Amino acid sequence: MLDNVEVTTVNGKISVIGEEEPEVTPEPEEPTQDIPDENLILSSTTTVNVANTENCFAKVTDNEKAGGNYSLHFKATGSDWLEVSQNLTEGVTAGEKYIISVAVKPVSGRVWFRIGWDDDGWVASHQTQLATDLGNGWIKLTKEVTLKADQTKLLFHNDGAAEMYIDDISLVPVDGTENLVPDGGFEEVTVSGGGTPTPTPTPDPEPTPTPTPTPTPTPDVPEEDIPDENLTLSNTTTVNVANTETCFAKVTDNEKADGRYSLHVKAGAADWLEVSQHLTEGATAGGKYLLSASVKVVSGKVWFRVGWDDTAWLVSNQTELGTDLGNGWIRLVKEVKMTADQPNFLFHNDGEAEMYVDDISLVAVGGTENLVPDGGFEDVTISDGTEPTPTPEVTPTPTPEPDEPEPTPTPDPSNVPDDYLTLSGTTIVNVDNSDTLFAKVTDDEKASGSYSLHVKAGADDWLEVAQNLTETATAGGKYILSVAVKAVSGKVWFRVGWDDTGWLVSNQTDLGTDLGNGWIRIVKEVTLTGDQTKLLFHNDGAAELYIDDLVLIPMDGTENLVPDGGFDEVTVYTPDPDDFEDYEMSNLILKKGTDVIDSLTGAGSYTVLVNVKNNKLTDGLPCELLVAVFNQNGEMENLYSDKDNFEMTALGANAEDLSVTFNIGEGYSVEAYLINNRQDIDLYTLDGENILELWTQSVE
Repeated sequence: MLDNVEVTTVNGKISVIGEEEPEVTPEPEEPTQDIPDENLILSSTTTVNVANTENCFAKVTDNEKAGGNYSLHFKATGSDWLEVSQNLTEGVTAGEKYIISVAVKPVSGRVWFRIGWDDDGWVASHQTQLATDLGNGWIKLTKEVTLKADQTKLLFHNDGAAEMYIDDISLVPVDGTENLVPDGGFEEVTVSGGGTPTPTPTPDPEPTPTPTPTPTPTPDVPEEDIPDENLTLSNTTTVNVANTETCFAKVTDNEKADGRYSLHVKAGAADWLEVSQHLTEGATAGGKYLLSASVKVVSGKVWFRVGWDDTAWLVSNQTELGTDLGNGWIRLVKEVKMTADQPNFLFHNDGEAEMYVDDISLVAVGGTENLVPDGGFEDVTISDGTEPTPTPEVTPTPTPEPDEPEPTPTPDPSNVPDDYLTLSGTTIVNVDNSDTLFAKVTDDEKASGSYSLHVKAGADDWLEVAQNLTETATAGGKYILSVAVKAVSGKVWFRVGWDDTGWLVSNQTDLGTDLGNGWIRIVKEVTLTGDQTKLLFHNDGAAELYIDDLVLIPMDGTENLVPDGGFDEVTVYTPDPDDFEDYEMSNLILKKGTDVIDSLTGAGSYTVLVNVKNNKLTDGLPCELLVAVFNQNGEMENLYSDKDNFEMTALGANAEDLSVTFNIGEGYSVEAYLINNRQDIDLYTLDGENILELWTQSVE
């Protein structure tokens, strides 16, 4: 034990580390139509997870309906989770095929309809390629699904802010006729005064004719609608089978997303149809690329692949990656990371499939060249040997990520306590940090550069972080939204303002590329419905994760509109200097376990204690006990503090015992310091006026 240590000089160095059968009601007399929604009550067949409010509700209504007398009016804000469910009349079984269908009249946003929480048993309101027009704004979505697990209920929920009318939900086995959803039309209704209204026949709506667009003539081009048999693909494209009536890959001008042609592919369930092109230069192992294709699906699905790389692929039914191009076409975009060198691009059927394919693109992240030589299938000849007059091909503008910023040198040691690091004014946080609710910059975890943002919120918290964009993102504009995340728990939503379509969620791993060390990069193409001026993100219930490299880039540009997406604009906290003359220190003690010892005796856990008294100020002065641990090479490895999370606290006039527990290895050395403010202290070179070295020892 070392007693009565007197402090007379300022000396020493430092660095840092931181931390789920209703009874049928008898039919009453016929009520008057257009009953207020508030007077109509759902039967207990249907369960809603929250009580109705003005902005979040699931109400039966007779104002809108696809069939019968009623529909369900569904509305939720972006921060709500509104879930409606019905227990199926009998459970559905894993491996079996079912037809799920629903009629919707969207007002805004999207809703997911699910068979339990089965990974494959779902349909979403925005999957318009699955839709049949019912007129009067209603569409009917129909999808065949094969279940991965047994399920007992049908549910649906919002995905962000959403409002729509929902009717005629059906789940029928492929080989059956019975609808397993007990009240899919929401007809089991009572009026608040009692009784069930007598159905009033609803006339069939007049079908709304769909106008046929008038094609814009292209000068000096052969007549449109050339028979497919007269169009021949160039040898740029290789097809593994000869065309037949039921299995083919034919260039056509009947359908196209862009340019003059697309490829019409069709295969039966027993066929293997593979189409490939050699890349203009090989895709390299470890390289990141943007893979995209435009598709118009008739039936089934097709896989698009960079060679046979395990991770470099996308599938035509990944509509969550898609942007609606109109006329049944969608554009799929996905960032991929290669695990091996690959020299070609290919796509193939997955069982019975038919679709049109156009504008395939593979562009290196940070580059501009499409490596697929004829992704638009424009290299075509006509059977008489003449070549069609070329229409200038519009090369799809790749969406490069912004140039990697020059990395900010990471100090040694790099593990700076989060409380030493302060976000710049670029980033706005809606709450003050606490132990359980915070948004702190950190260098403990990062996808690139020197820092990331560590966010944590409880189930009842609302944590929102925002940055103003460098320029307004415009309505109708297409953008690439991406972010690197390392999830600990829960999920976070990333949004371009509060746009209905400009968002992605941290748990959308199907959009993700593995960056290693628990990090993934999520990429999504979005088309905005309104002008937006900021990028924001927020928790969805209890959540904790690390966030880095936020990017928002126009499809036709290269500039990242998020000013500090990497959270690298950081300052180190340093308060005003003061000296130590008003402190009296005594009883410096070293312990191993509960034993008081005189010196370090090998690897293990130790505690150092010191009593500090402020002799001058009754309201005290900030003071902190720090222990620096150095490895065998003399490099500082860790810094320990007596203050929780390295928060500065003030000492009162009475003496206070400060203590730090630390761990060391063989051959390590330790230094104990007292610090009474952090300003003017270089936490990496261990220089400054406000550090007092109390004690130093090496492991014997």
